[in-house]
Amino acid sequence: MSLTCKIVIAVVTAVFSPAVIAFVAFGRWSQDNLYISIPAVVYLVPILLVSLLVRRLFRAKKVAASIYILGMGTLLIMAIASLWAELHGPIFGQIYIPAIVLTFPFGLMAILNRSTETKDDAHAAYQDTAANSGIALRLQSARLVAAVAEFGSLGVSTTTMSNISFELQDQLAPILRSGDLAQCERIVSARLAALPASPFHIILDLPITTDAEGLAAGFDEFFQQQGARFKIEAAYTEMNGFDINTDLWFCQPFAYRKYGGLDDFDWLSDWQSDEEGGFAIEGLEQLQAVYASDAFRDDRFDDACSVTSLLVVIRFQDLMRRAASHMKELRFPLLATAHDYDFIYEVRRDA
Repeated sequence: MSLTCKIVIAVVTAVFSPAVIAFVAFGRWSQDNLYISIPAVVYLVPILLVSLLVRRLFRAKKVAASIYILGMGTLLIMAIASLWAELHGPIFGQIYIPAIVLTFPFGLMAILNRSTETKDDAHAAYQDTAANSGIALRLQSARLVAAVAEFGSLGVSTTTMSNISFELQDQLAPILRSGDLAQCERIVSARLAALPASPFHIILDLPITTDAEGLAAGFDEFFQQQGARFKIEAAYTEMNGFDINTDLWFCQPFAYRKYGGLDDFDWLSDWQSDEEGGFAIEGLEQLQAVYASDAFRDDRFDDACSVTSLLVVIRFQDLMRRAASHMKELRFPLLATAHDYDFIYEVRRDA
C-alpha cells in the first residue's frame, strides 16, 4: 500500500473513529460526535504530511514509517481519550495535552535514533560496495559524512533553485525524454556561459572522470544481489544532495519489482531493494570546493549556481548512459537523476 493511501486511511480514521466509538458506546448519533474528532485531525494531519514529505523529498522510508507509526499511535490515544471525554465530560485539554506531550518526544527520539542507525549502516555499506568495485574513495571522516547526510535528510539544510533552473528543465523535458543528453548539455552550458562570470563557471572545464566500466561492474553486482531476492523490473539511481554535501559526491542504486513509468515518479520512493551504499562521482572536486565556499550563499551567483547544478545532473546522467553500455545485468529500465530533482533520464541500454 502506498504512503498516500495510508495517509488517506489515517485521516478518514481520525475523523470518524472517535465518533464511531462514541456511537457504539452510547447507541446514539449526533453532530457532536464529529466535533470530538477535531483535535485528532488537527494533530494527526501535520504528522502524516511530514511523513509524506520525508519519504518523497528525502527518500527516507524508515524515517517516514516511524513518523507514520507515531501518528497512528497518537490517533489511538486520542480515540480512547474521546471515549473518556464522552463518559466523564469535556476534558479534552486534560487528556490530549498529556497524550501529545508524552507521545511526541519518545516518538521523535525513536525517529532520530533510527535515522542515525540507517545512515551509519548505509555509509558502511557504501564503503564496502565502492571498495569492492575498485572505485577510489576520498573520505576525510566517515562520521562527518554520515552526520552531513543525516542533517540533510532531516531538512536542516535545503536545496534551492532559481527560476532559471526550472525554466531550463521545462525547456529540456522533451529533449531529455528523447534521450538526447548531448543537446541538453549544450543548451545548459551555453546558458551558463552567457551569465556573468562566477566561481561556478569552472564546471565548463571539468569532466566527470569516474570510470564507466568500473561503475558498470558495481551496478552489475548490485543487480545480481537484488535479482537473487526478486525479479527486477526497473532500477533507479540518484546523486546525493551534492550542493549541501560537498565532502563526497556519490550515486546510490535502487531496484523495483514494478516499473511505474515516466508520468508520475511517486513510485521511485518505494524501492524494494536493500540499501547497498553507493559509488563515488569523481572529477568535480574543484566544483565541490566552490559549493563549500561562500559563493554558494552569495545571492549574486544564484542563477549561475542553479544552472551549474542542472549541468552536474546532466553530466551524471551521461555517465550512467556510458556505464549502461557496459552493464551485463541491465535488462530493464534504469532511471537517473540527482536528489530533489524531477529531471529524470531513462537510460537506454543501446544509447
